[in-house]
Amino acid sequence: KTRFVPLLLQVLHGLVQTRAERSDRYAPAHTRQAVESVAVLLHVYPTLARGLVCVDSDGDPPPRLSALQLLCLRCEVVDRHSITIAKLLARQAPEMYAKTLPRAFRKQLAVGNASSALKRRKEEAAEASRLTGAEGAAAAQQHTMLCELEDALDGVMLPSLDTASMGQTWKSLGLKQEDLPSPPRNRTNTAPRPLGAETE
Repeated sequence: KTRFVPLLLQVLHGLVQTRAERSDRYAPAHTRQAVESVAVLLHVYPTLARGLVCVDSDGDPPPRLSALQLLCLRCEVVDRHSITIAKLLARQAPEMYAKTLPRAFRKQLAVGNASSALKRRKEEAAEASRLTGAEGAAAAQQHTMLCELEDALDGVMLPSLDTASMGQTWKSLGLKQEDLPSPPRNRTNTAPRPLGAETE
C-alpha cells in the first residue's frame, strides 16, 4: 500500500527546487502549476511534508532533507509561487523550519537549520545586489523575494496564524477543496495510502 510514497516524495522534492542555471532536472522558476501540484499532493498525503529524502552530497550516508528544508536551501530562484509552496509545506510540518540540518549541511553552509540558511541567503543576496548591471538587479530582486519568504514562514509559525487561511490559498489558485481527492480517513499511526487507492 505504501509503494508509491517514495515516488511521491521524490516528485514533491523535485517540485520545490528551482535552478538559476539551465537544468534538465529542475525548473528555472516556480509556476502556478507547481503550486497546484504541491497543494494536491499535500491535500491527499499531508505526511509527505515530513518525509525525508536523500540529497546529492559527499556525505556517507547521504544526508536527508524535508521538502521545506530543501526549498529554503535549494530553491535558487524564489518568486511568489515559491512563497505559496513554502507556506503550504510549513502549515503541514512547521517543525521542519527549525529542525537541525544534517551535519554535512551544517558544516558546508555554517548554518544550523532552514531558518538560518534563509537568513544567510538574504545576506548574500543583499551583498550581491550592490553589483552593477543585470547581475545586481537580479540579486536585488531575489533579496526582496527572500525577505518575503522569510516573513511568510515566520507568519505561519505564529500560533495565532497557524489556522492558516487555507481557504484563501485554494481560492487564490482558483481551486475548490471539495473537487480534490479525499485524503485517507484514518491518519493515526498508519502509513499514507498511494494515489488511486480505494477509500472507505
